[in-house]
Amino acid sequence: MFQRLRVLLIEDEPGDADLMLLALRQSTRPVCVAFHEPTLAGAIERLGNSAAFDVALLDLGLPDSLGFDTLTRLQEAAPNLPIVIMTGLDDPALAEKALEAGAQDYLVKGESPPGTVARSIRYAIARKIADLESKAMAERLATALLAENERMEEQLSLARTMEFDLLPKRDRLDALREHLGLFIDAYFEPSFDVGGDLWGCVETEGGKFAVFIFDFSGHGVSASLNVFRLHTLLNAFGRRIVDPAATLTRLNQVLFDLLPRGQYATIFLGVIDTAGQTLTWSAGGAPPPILFSHDGGGQWLETRGKPLGISAGAKYLNRTAPFTLGSSLFLYSDAMLEARTGAGDMLGEDGLMAMVRANSGAAGINIAGLIRQFTEAVGSPLDDDLTAVSLFAIAEAPGGRADPRAGSAPSALPMMILTSTDGDAIATGLSPPYGGFLEITEAGLADVGRICFEAAKRGALSLSLSTLTAYDRRMWELLAEAAKRRFGGERDWDGLDLILVEAIGNAIVHGNLEIRSGLRESPSGLGRFTEDILDRLGNPAIAGRRVEATIAVLPDGRLEVLIADRGAGFDYARSDDRSRRQSDKHGRGLSLIKKIAYSVAFRDGGRTIVVVL
Repeated sequence: MFQRLRVLLIEDEPGDADLMLLALRQSTRPVCVAFHEPTLAGAIERLGNSAAFDVALLDLGLPDSLGFDTLTRLQEAAPNLPIVIMTGLDDPALAEKALEAGAQDYLVKGESPPGTVARSIRYAIARKIADLESKAMAERLATALLAENERMEEQLSLARTMEFDLLPKRDRLDALREHLGLFIDAYFEPSFDVGGDLWGCVETEGGKFAVFIFDFSGHGVSASLNVFRLHTLLNAFGRRIVDPAATLTRLNQVLFDLLPRGQYATIFLGVIDTAGQTLTWSAGGAPPPILFSHDGGGQWLETRGKPLGISAGAKYLNRTAPFTLGSSLFLYSDAMLEARTGAGDMLGEDGLMAMVRANSGAAGINIAGLIRQFTEAVGSPLDDDLTAVSLFAIAEAPGGRADPRAGSAPSALPMMILTSTDGDAIATGLSPPYGGFLEITEAGLADVGRICFEAAKRGALSLSLSTLTAYDRRMWELLAEAAKRRFGGERDWDGLDLILVEAIGNAIVHGNLEIRSGLRESPSGLGRFTEDILDRLGNPAIAGRRVEATIAVLPDGRLEVLIADRGAGFDYARSDDRSRRQSDKHGRGLSLIKKIAYSVAFRDGGRTIVVVL
């Protein structure tokens, strides 16, 4: 009966709300999915736009309503909703009066541990059911609630589908990559109630490119309708979006006349000039994007300004920053800043910056890895839309003209992209006329090995596989044989074999599987080491992590080998410490590689090794 409950928390004091949300998250019987509103008006609006709630936790002292009138108004808006009153005083008389007024139970704020909160919720629901006059009335109520829930679910489902249809399609983003030299990756997940988030992009006059992300106030069908309004307006501007501030000024004037009072949208609008290598933007209260330069330096972009639809006379400013080759722009919804970890701490700017940096590298921001780390930290479901967008200026100019600073490059070869993990198919992908093989995993096109795509454009040999396939098909052997066929000549092939065995082995076992090598130092440890490998390969989330490998011929004739994993990285600076134990993680393999190689370098926090042979 109480397996998973939707709880509406109506509390304006942040400290009290945080304590109650923490208690709800810690509840296991029942499991509670909590939605928080700081005002009575917001709660009533959510009740009208959302699927049915199972119980409400109500503070009687809200900014827009005080005393028992608050309870009465909520009962009028949701007559069948169980209500638990929250009070700051342990006053039996007040509690009795609340029960007489129609509440099902009461809690004393600050003195209600998770077990007490859970019991109160169960009791409130049970008492509300018992209050129904007859079984027939209860059945009619259940039928009506189910029908209403299904109706609302149908509307919300349609709204979700229509919002997905507004998002830029992959073929369009691929065309922008070829035409403008911008790689765009994105993730969008609407909340259960459907919020007002959306992002989009459009080519503008003069070979420029506009990208936007906005978030309407509220949830449900009304917020979704506002999303369509603003998306339509932005499309109407289309190629004329060259001045972000002027565009926002005009949009604000239109929305001020269209929107009901109290509804508004935060927004970021940026225009990228790929020829001039600049980003010009204007904003109205949106979460500050992060701009990474080609050398990895990151900065928060200023987004102060009035949201659209609040004031007819709002003014907006343009700001400009360099957006050179190798730069990345990260846009996101406020859910990523406001989400709380399992310990109850808000992620905030510092936490988000750390996550984005951990998933950034030479090929831009790994959105799939970032979202995976984010959901592991904060859990799900979220009570707001989740949006994350990355724009990366790849090292190639529009029209296929190589960046003049990069020197001449070999002819590009296409990648073979298959869902099959058959060994013969992989071998075919490692032979001309293909530049390599790329396996699409369950993550789909969200994580397809951008390093390999870029390497293939330079004529390099590339192989991008899931950890499970790399281990099962002996990725190091496939790549070594393909390199001998592709590049030939008198080279240190034995040295290459050893480098690939050690580097790919490290990427699989110590990188993606995150297993310590010290286990192998004893017979019993070796058995446990093997068991750990097989056990972690049985976890789809871990087995699906990607291993990327590329081999290219440098202008001086040497071979450059790059191996990248999606693990936690390691302190590669310690690999030069001769006093460290030989059984330490990466120790022996790196020692062998350094004895053979011309040079060894690390990137992306130790997740990528570059060896010149």
